[in-house]
Formats: sequence, C-alpha cells, structure tokens
Amino acid sequence: MSFSIPYRARPHPPDPQTARFLYQTEVHVYAFAIAANLLLSFFPFLVLILSVCQNLLGWRSAVEVVYLGLGDLLPSDPQLFDFVRRNLRAAVASRGRVELFSVALLLFSSNGVFLPLEVALNRVWGFTANRSFWRNQALSFGLILVCGALALLSTLLTAANRGLLEAVRGPLPAVARWRSLAVLKAVAAPVS
Repeated sequence: MSFSIPYRARPHPPDPQTARFLYQTEVHVYAFAIAANLLLSFFPFLVLILSVCQNLLGWRSAVEVVYLGLGDLLPSDPQLFDFVRRNLRAAVASRGRVELFSVALLLFSSNGVFLPLEVALNRVWGFTANRSFWRNQALSFGLILVCGALALLSTLLTAANRGLLEAVRGPLPAVARWRSLAVLKAVAAPVS
C-alpha cells in the first residue's frame, strides 16, 4: 500500500487583463448603476413580499421570516430595525396604491439592474453585441418574475419549517431564532 501526497495547484498570479479592466471608468459606472438600482428596488421588493405573505396568503409565520431575514441584513442597531419594520408595516397595511406603486417601482428598478449587468457581462465575456432594447426588457421581466418567485419560495419553505418545529416542540425558545435563520440561509442557497 502506498500513500501519495495530493497534488496542490499553486495559486495563479492575478491576470493583468483583469486588473486593467477593473481600473476602467466604465466598470465603476456599471457597478454604481447596479448598486443604485438594487437599493431602489429593495424596499418595494420587501413591501411586495410582505403583502403577498400577509394579505394574500395570510401566513403570519412567513411575515416573521421576512423580518428575520431583514434583521440579519441590517446592522445590529435595534432602533434602525424598529424604524424599518414600522415603515414596512405601515406600507403593507395601507394596501392598494402603495402595493401598485411598489410593483411599478420594482419592475422599473429591476430592469435598471439587469441592463448594466448584461452590458458589463457581455464586455467581460467578449461579446461584441448586446441584445435589442425589447429583448432585454422581456428578459429582464422574466428574470424579475423568476427571482421574485424564488425569494418567495425560500421564505415560504422557511416558514413551513418553522411551523413544523413549533408543532413538534411547542412555542420556540429564544435560541430557535438562530435555527430559523440558519434554515432560511440553507433554503436560500439552493433556491438561489
């Protein structure tokens, strides 16, 4: 029986072409456009997901899972979390116009995410032509629907798991918060 030492590849030095690409002004414009549109679409997306979970499905556990994930994303300042939660509850409770505005803003800002992302990725991958405006809009709309459905699916699966744990063990103790957060992240990874 012989033992062999596994081959370990040496790390490659950074590609000079990548470094040159990162120093171009265009790259920072793409990154800023993507980040700005993500920030613009975050609150409307939360309003929409919370509206579906609370008003359409009537599932309180799913609403709590959304707030659990939000608490994990925000800095650990209780006042900030309470401020955001209070404003989200007010937006979801208003129904009607705010939800329609959230859908419209979400569609607009999400398209703003995918267009610079496509142009940047085309440039990185060496494609010379971008999609036409209408094909890009159609693709962006499809991606919005798929991504939203996957986020909702992740939330609902986590809420179902949380409900199952409560049915088996009774009311969950304070320690169960980290368990629910771990399940949310575990479900989100394959769904993403």
